Amino acid sequence: MKRRVLICAVALAVLCSGMVFASGEGETAAGPAKKVVLTYYVNANQQDDFVLAQEARFTAKYPNIVLDKRIVAEGASAPDAIAEFAAGTNPDWASAGLPTVTNFIYNGMCRPLDDYFAKWADFKHLYKQTVENFNVGGKHYALQREGYAMVLCYNKSIFKNAGLQPPKTWDEYLQTAIKLTDQSKSQWGTNLLVSYWTEWWFEYFVWMAGGDLTKQNPDGTLKLTFTDPAVKKAVEFYRKMVAAKVIQPDLSLDYGQLQNQFSTGRAAMTLYGSDGNHNFVNQGMKPQDVGYALLPVGPGGKPVSQVGGAGYFIYPNISKDKADAAWAYISFIASKEESDLALKNQGDKGGADPQVLIRDDLDISLGKINPELQAVVDQATKVGRLEFYGKGAVGSYVDQALRNCLANPGADITKEFQAQQDLARDALDKFNAAVLASKKK
Repeated sequence: MKRRVLICAVALAVLCSGMVFASGEGETAAGPAKKVVLTYYVNANQQDDFVLAQEARFTAKYPNIVLDKRIVAEGASAPDAIAEFAAGTNPDWASAGLPTVTNFIYNGMCRPLDDYFAKWADFKHLYKQTVENFNVGGKHYALQREGYAMVLCYNKSIFKNAGLQPPKTWDEYLQTAIKLTDQSKSQWGTNLLVSYWTEWWFEYFVWMAGGDLTKQNPDGTLKLTFTDPAVKKAVEFYRKMVAAKVIQPDLSLDYGQLQNQFSTGRAAMTLYGSDGNHNFVNQGMKPQDVGYALLPVGPGGKPVSQVGGAGYFIYPNISKDKADAAWAYISFIASKEESDLALKNQGDKGGADPQVLIRDDLDISLGKINPELQAVVDQATKVGRLEFYGKGAVGSYVDQALRNCLANPGADITKEFQAQQDLARDALDKFNAAVLASKKK
């Protein structure tokens, strides 16, 4: 699988135009002939006016499919989903980031979608790289729903008033953050995600330092490299930022709260996906104040970025009726009609997020995309890579090692990461066993 992908950063759906509901016993052109209750999870912050209107449009089109939404907290972990599946208490469909979906596929949690794709008239509009992100053993297990390229976001107004330009190196990043920190105004130079999902942002700093947290062996199995020298360099840089007091003092802030810090001017810089522009604007930030820059270059000497996103998947332990209803819903959300409406919705609210296209027939003009931001995303995509291999299986151990190192500034970095690598042995063995078993099917 190619490490680089072409993806699109339109929230909630910019994949596919049109929709053909897969034919099956007991179904009509308008969906299943009998009532089907479709259970799935949502985060509370995802339930904005556009999503609610979209759900209403779906219900009008498929009156026999009842949407049973369950509100869950953002940051719910992959092990919870795996445990639910093992207990048979999982929902009917879900979405997750690319690394997590890969782990789910190897754990037998995703139904192959090839039969649906074969009957889907607009499948031809997807770029091959997008489709192949979820190809394991010749089968496709998910439909990519959205994506992003990771960038450094900066508040242009704050930078202009300080006479500064966005930083290009680690040293400039730290010095800029120091200059823009004003504790009397509760303004911090930058912020860091260290409450959960810490391995997500941390991997970029490891890449910037010239290394990685894992390696993919030629046979698809996973090798852990938690003690790569670049890991130590990345932790040391984190510690410098903490010691310099240029990040938020409350390290328990979650991802949404960090977004709000940036939107309200309490953080001059933040790391974020290119799909974050509309979130900032929706929280009251002026569109003209949102600036994008490439991630700063670290000791590795090369620019890097991460491209990612999420994919819809359907659980294999549900009935055919429920699976068909789930496909009807995710393909409806991913339709060209809904994708164009999503673009227009964002365009009307100050501009859609910059695009890294995953298909060839979207009406991008509807989004009124900022060309300056788009240019940065285009650059980031050229140096983008998928998240570290096996993250969905072993990411929590990286998270714990980093937390330990930040909680105890005197802790030996290599020993902490080696300890977590040792603890990850069972997860590693299960992942690799699943990979090898998938090759025999």
